[in-house]
Amino acid sequence: MSKKEPLASLIDNILSSEEITIQKVKADVKGLKDSFDRLNYIQEIWTFTSLGLDKTGVLRIEKNLEFTLLELHKQASQDARRLAETDGLTELYNRRGIERRMTQTKENYAALMIDIDNFKVINDNFGHIVGDIVIKNVVAIILKNVRESFVGRYGGEEFYVELQLTDKYGGKITGERILKSVEKLAIEYVIQDLKKRSIVTHKKLKKRG
Repeated sequence: MSKKEPLASLIDNILSSEEITIQKVKADVKGLKDSFDRLNYIQEIWTFTSLGLDKTGVLRIEKNLEFTLLELHKQASQDARRLAETDGLTELYNRRGIERRMTQTKENYAALMIDIDNFKVINDNFGHIVGDIVIKNVVAIILKNVRESFVGRYGGEEFYVELQLTDKYGGKITGERILKSVEKLAIEYVIQDLKKRSIVTHKKLKKRG
């Protein structure tokens, strides 16, 4: 017999009790690490409280539980959407988050599409671990050069930057500043990062024009 997932076990446990309490629901939600598990748990409990408990062992539902479920559902929904729109490596918005941002009405902004030149060469010669380190350090440099901006990883080595209250000329200046900063600092940052992680490469990283 296979071991049940934490979510299934929690649902079985609460439905085998005599009363569903606010304290118990909150504790279960807090114990679930995954945002989608939290959302599914809340929806399951909401279904039981809405449709009745005839086929369960529950006899009572604590007063005001429905209000608590609504509040928890709202927070879990926000967390789940944030997780679905976040890039795991850089913790920036991913393509889904960027595309949602693009559909929003905005005024007075400039947008930049940035990619890393010769990135395939880096992956091929140094491996994907070093490639990931390069991406994270380029992102750090981009973030240091923009303020009050929306930054996302569109995919691979491509990034989307949306500059608020900026026209196309300001966008051009910012883009050039990012380019110069990457050219000046990226290799230094990456080498320092490799040393911290005790990663040794058999080839030397070089600046490319």
